[in-house]
Amino acid sequence: MIFRRKEHICLFYNVENLFDIHDHPDKQDSDFTPTGRLQWTAQCYEQKLKAIRDVVRNLSGKWKSPAFMGLCEVENKQVVKTFSMNLHSRIGIIKSFTKRAEILEAS
Repeated sequence: MIFRRKEHICLFYNVENLFDIHDHPDKQDSDFTPTGRLQWTAQCYEQKLKAIRDVVRNLSGKWKSPAFMGLCEVENKQVVKTFSMNLHSRIGIIKSFTKRAEILEAS
């Protein structure tokens, strides 16, 4: 029998306030709306997603693509899903909550 050692790369990335443009009453996100203090528009959101995606792709060019990716400072689950769909990759994304972690699979 031949056993092959599998290596997996895990990536943790503080994406620093990855918010969509919608005001959610249960979040303190009113600054991240088109009429908020930061005037956070769909174009700003898309540029931020692209910048983060470019970083992940550049890292993947140097090493294998990560098997798992942890993201910090993401507004909600929908933003994580949008990011994973934009990445065009089959990366499992781990999103940490206060006392538990949830694993989301990219489609």
